[in-house]
Amino acid sequence: MNDPIHRWYQTVMGFSPSLVRQVFSLLKVDSSGQLLDPFCGAATALVEAKLHGISSIGIDANPFFVETAKGKTNWCIDPERLFELAMQVIAETETEELDLQRLSASVVERRWIRASVWNEAMALSQKVRDVSSGAYSKTLNLALAWSLKTISNMKYGPEPYRAKRRGRISVKKEFRNKVREIYEDLLVIPQDRVNVPVQTILGDSRSVESVLQEKQQIKWVLTSPPYPTEHDYTRISRMELEFTGFIRGKFGLNEIKQMMLRSSSKNVYKTDHDYDLVSSCTQVKRLVKFLEQRAKDKDYNFAKKYPKVVGEYFGGIYRHLSSLAKILPKGAKCAYVVGEQRSFLGCFIPTASVMSKMCQDLNLPFKKLALLNWRTRVPTTGARLPLAEQILILGR
Repeated sequence: MNDPIHRWYQTVMGFSPSLVRQVFSLLKVDSSGQLLDPFCGAATALVEAKLHGISSIGIDANPFFVETAKGKTNWCIDPERLFELAMQVIAETETEELDLQRLSASVVERRWIRASVWNEAMALSQKVRDVSSGAYSKTLNLALAWSLKTISNMKYGPEPYRAKRRGRISVKKEFRNKVREIYEDLLVIPQDRVNVPVQTILGDSRSVESVLQEKQQIKWVLTSPPYPTEHDYTRISRMELEFTGFIRGKFGLNEIKQMMLRSSSKNVYKTDHDYDLVSSCTQVKRLVKFLEQRAKDKDYNFAKKYPKVVGEYFGGIYRHLSSLAKILPKGAKCAYVVGEQRSFLGCFIPTASVMSKMCQDLNLPFKKLALLNWRTRVPTTGARLPLAEQILILGR
């Protein structure tokens, strides 16, 4: 994806700008109301809304993605000044010997990134703080975080894995190139789009009503929540979370995971009880019972946790929809981009269909308007049978 502004920072789990534009057309989204993305990630929907002159709100449990969304949607900066500051940062930065153990030992010890590259990036980050502030600082740090991601030892497919890097690596060169891209994009942004309002909020979207404390004029929802599969959604931004200081090793990580929709054995807890809210839904109950039966003879921890993951996932979706219903006016339309799953236990999970049935069984005030296939993917593990990613359209 090389679309202007979107390319400032991208995530492997995000949907495409073209899909957002298709949904806007389908739902007839316009400037008469606000758009909400309660799982906003790298802000694809928010950027497109701003480009279309539509006020928007984004929520995410990952603080790095919240900062990313703020950086990608704040266009009230002078591109010439931005590039000037970047060149100043590069010119004034000298290689510093940093205490890797104190700063972030885990990414270096795991060999996610070379120590020399980490040192150079940390020196640049410190200089960004020294010479800039406000929107300029956010944008420069966003460029630096993307630069670090591209030259690390990590690849994403979609789970992160370590790959060997060869040759000399310059963080300064990648940083300069990224700032140049941002500079070019800022030059062509229509002036009547610069001040279109965007709010980005850190929070748990299972409780949208509590996160959005002020009254809003939301008429549309477009989002892609985590899928009920064994992806740890913090791993795709773990290095950036450490680099920006939101976590140090595992310190601070659990707080982020606890705000997230349960989708992995790595973020499900003994104190979770969202499944109780949907245990009377026949389709959810059938899935959980099937998984419990399949897992009972397994002796590894993941298998025993997975039935709980699925139950808590749909319980969390119920909490989200129930909370969302309290703030949406009648006639509001919602588009959920979700994927079918086939777990290693051989259980097929038609996520969109379960969500629709859950609304019906549990008397949620949403009606299924359409279920559309977006694309088909083939998993890299397991039975490797095609799975559909779908768009569930709900009406309030």
